[in-house]
Amino acid sequence: VILALLGLSNVVKTPPHSAAAGLAIAASVVSGIVFGVARGFTTNVWRTRGVLLRRGTPITLLLWAVSIGIRLGIAFVAHHAGVALGVTTAELPIFLGITLGAQNALIWIRAKEVPPSAATDV
Repeated sequence: VILALLGLSNVVKTPPHSAAAGLAIAASVVSGIVFGVARGFTTNVWRTRGVLLRRGTPITLLLWAVSIGIRLGIAFVAHHAGVALGVTTAELPIFLGITLGAQNALIWIRAKEVPPSAATDV
């Protein structure tokens, strides 16, 4: 939440002045949600001795790399479409806040479904 608010504050200070800038921000937000949810599904969640645990998988790491690559691609395309670099870098905390929030929200939902008596080690 703090990262997203920081990014929103940055965007207010450096507002998008074109449709391309708005589209770049929207694409970043959508990709953040999509990849956050995808990583949330690939994270293992289990309970051991009553303690809830989670661990990312190699696919989770791959999804992080792809999401960063797509985010860089969005910034590259936006910059070549005339969007000021300040706009594409100012909204980076929004992307991070949203993608981490989506990932952790899904992990939290999945964790609630882990039975209290499960004692499975992964």
